[in-house]
Amino acid sequence: MTTPYPFQIEDTDRITQLGGRVLIASEVGTGKSLIALLYAISNPNARPIIIVCPASIKWVWEDQAKRHVGMRAEVLEGPRPESNGGFHHKRQLIVVNYDILHAWLPWLRSLKPQIVILDEAHYLMSRTSRRTKASRLLCKGVPHILAMTGTPITNRPADVWPTLNILRPKLFQSFWTFASEFCNLKRTPWGWDFSGASNLDILHRTLIDKLMIRRRKVDILDQLPEKQRIVLPIDMDAKGRTEYIKAEDDFLGWIGETQPSKLRGASRAEAIVKFGHLKRLAGRRKIPAVMEWIDNFLVSEEKLIVFAIHKKVIRRLAKRYWATCVKVDGSVTGKQRKLAIQKFLTHRDCRLLIGNVKAAGVGWSAKGISNIAFIEFPWTPGDVTQAEG
Repeated sequence: MTTPYPFQIEDTDRITQLGGRVLIASEVGTGKSLIALLYAISNPNARPIIIVCPASIKWVWEDQAKRHVGMRAEVLEGPRPESNGGFHHKRQLIVVNYDILHAWLPWLRSLKPQIVILDEAHYLMSRTSRRTKASRLLCKGVPHILAMTGTPITNRPADVWPTLNILRPKLFQSFWTFASEFCNLKRTPWGWDFSGASNLDILHRTLIDKLMIRRRKVDILDQLPEKQRIVLPIDMDAKGRTEYIKAEDDFLGWIGETQPSKLRGASRAEAIVKFGHLKRLAGRRKIPAVMEWIDNFLVSEEKLIVFAIHKKVIRRLAKRYWATCVKVDGSVTGKQRKLAIQKFLTHRDCRLLIGNVKAAGVGWSAKGISNIAFIEFPWTPGDVTQAEG
């Protein structure tokens, strides 16, 4: 079992003091998931536990539950439950993603969950979305609810009301009352405008006193190690898995179908060529999950360096995040490279640097940046160490 830091033990105790219905709104990198799991194991009679999260981090939760607290998780997949009861109904921990929660809701409700963890709770900012309605129904009558997000108010107070309503329905019962006090509610020719903000000091004080735990990394640096390395397992979609398995099981047959011009060369050094092709295939096929993870990260106010290897991967990510990123690969040299790095370091709205490990991993200092993601690894471990440093 993972040994928690003192602040994580304090936060676990604070959840108990707040009655087990809490918004854990600490910054990225402060171990929110470990705190939630610590609280869960401190209440051994509160079972089962349901974790709801984005699809891209379902397997992260499975890994962390096993590694941190020794619990095995049942990860639900597919748009509808199996009718033959093929799941472990006695499993104490179940993980499901927001997009399929509505389909699994009757089955999950039948288990009478005692703890619900809503990860990346900003997914619930819409009062009328299907995922918000399903989450509210799942949590109805559940004694322990932990909602987690790095940024509780992403754009405006109205966005956090659905989460507050789920956590404390009596305290935050009426959206209109909340909007009148905290959203600078206005009547316009086009209808009511909830996009404003008012009385934020009162809202902040209410949240801190009643239901929110907020930690900033700058306040706990003396407790954190110099570096934290976290492996985030992600899954490919069904089509990607099928193609990868075929390439792995029958590599020459796969090459013959997809890239026949390379079949002859591949047959000469099959093992090394196969490994290279599998790396490229995995890199391409996991891009949707990587994008979802980056989207979740960008809800925070921090910056992120993303290292990859292959040009197609870097190009697709740079195209997706063009408005908020710079690209540094072999095609960006000299003055352009310097300007790109300078923009990343100095422009507030430039949140991402997407680069090749070799091209972007040497020759500059990312002072003040504390988050790096390697979405592909190079052949040489030393290149990773250099980029990391």
